[in-house]
Amino acid sequence: RTGSGARTLTPVDVSRLDVNVTERPHCRRLLDMVIPPDIVEAERKAARRKFASGVRVKGFRKGRVPPHVMAEYGADLEERALQRLVRESVEAALKENGLQPYSKVAVENVRFRPGEPLSFRAAFDVRPDVVVKRVGGFRRESLPGREPDEEEVDLQMEELRRAQASWRPVDNGSPKAGNAATIVISRVGDDGADGDEGADAGGGSGVLGRPEDDGGDADDGGDADDGGDADTGEPGDGFNPDDGSNPDDGMREYRFVLGRAEALPDIEKAVASMEPGDEGVFDVAFPGSSESEPGEVRAMRIRLMERHVPELPELDDDFAASLGDFDSVQALRDDMRNRLAQVYQVARRRQEDADLVRQVVEANDVQVPRSMVEEVLDGRIADLEPAGEEHAAQLRAELWDDAEAASKHFLVRKAIVEQFGLAPTEEELDQEIEELAKRMDDTPSRVYAALQKSGEIRELASTLEERKVIEFLRSRSPLSEE
Repeated sequence: RTGSGARTLTPVDVSRLDVNVTERPHCRRLLDMVIPPDIVEAERKAARRKFASGVRVKGFRKGRVPPHVMAEYGADLEERALQRLVRESVEAALKENGLQPYSKVAVENVRFRPGEPLSFRAAFDVRPDVVVKRVGGFRRESLPGREPDEEEVDLQMEELRRAQASWRPVDNGSPKAGNAATIVISRVGDDGADGDEGADAGGGSGVLGRPEDDGGDADDGGDADDGGDADTGEPGDGFNPDDGSNPDDGMREYRFVLGRAEALPDIEKAVASMEPGDEGVFDVAFPGSSESEPGEVRAMRIRLMERHVPELPELDDDFAASLGDFDSVQALRDDMRNRLAQVYQVARRRQEDADLVRQVVEANDVQVPRSMVEEVLDGRIADLEPAGEEHAAQLRAELWDDAEAASKHFLVRKAIVEQFGLAPTEEELDQEIEELAKRMDDTPSRVYAALQKSGEIRELASTLEERKVIEFLRSRSPLSEE
């Protein structure tokens, strides 16, 4: 592959190169190039002279190394000279033909014999020059609206009750899904003695399967937002080192809710087999740091300290009042129904917009570089965490069409922005940040600084750009029914 490096020792005259450009589908370009033998020989000689003048070999003065000794270095020296010549010849040909690679340039089929021309092929993708010729006059029909039914409202009301549940300790019985468990755990050494569980036993992931569970702040007394209170013994969101753990005996205390994937599977299985006060040694499989570095199975001593079961509040007027300005359960239900209706309305509008964008993309012939689709796929597959190369290949095949459609959407959107001057202005971005600051009950300057630091300012600008394009397309293709 071409890249930065030392320049050729003799300037490349692009007019003397034989260059043939071939266009292939999906924005692929091939440069078949031939470099005359005299240019190649001039570069080889210049490389040998430069090397001979500066090389130091024990037993010979600088610049006075005999040819037979120099020959020992010849192969590597000529290889680097040819690489430089190929690289700069490609750069010169790209500039001469007005080509700007989108992907890396791959050099292949290199052929050379002393006294003969140097030939090779350079393959790469180019970013398409997209011109959107049609942006309006598309058929848009208002999709039928949807109102939430009573069963959907009931489900949301139950979610509210579960979110406000209190936790009651139970002295007997095995924890079930939805119950909370407080455990003390330590690693069992080869000699059968307990050792410190710590980060070493966590295998990089921690006993509860989350890196943040291995450690913590000694002053951490729990947080009202974590779903529990460490001081009352209610389940929290992870390990609290002040809550009964004993650093002297290597034991550490954890709390988690079964069935929420908060703990490693083997730990959940072990806890579900015990009752409060029980203790045992169990084999626990810890995840590795990567697919190529699998984890290991370790013997862990686990003691179930407490079991808690959730107690849901009564669905009455007092419960409704505790959640806001609601004077009855019916008022809470009405509010929930309205919120669901708004969610459905937003989803309907997004579906209408997606159909409009699809029509615009289909009406404008856009070729997408395969390398662009590959980039989209790489990101999506990484998020899915495939189980091995075969699974990854299967996902690539299944997701290819969607990734290609997303790439076309991006290219068309960018072309519309450029053609019709829809790039977000500084004033529009400032207004967006001000509105975001109001929702966050913060100052615009603080929100802006946080967005800059996290890099999310680019995402905000992209979202604003997308919204402006959608509004523009809507104006060119009004709904047939509003």
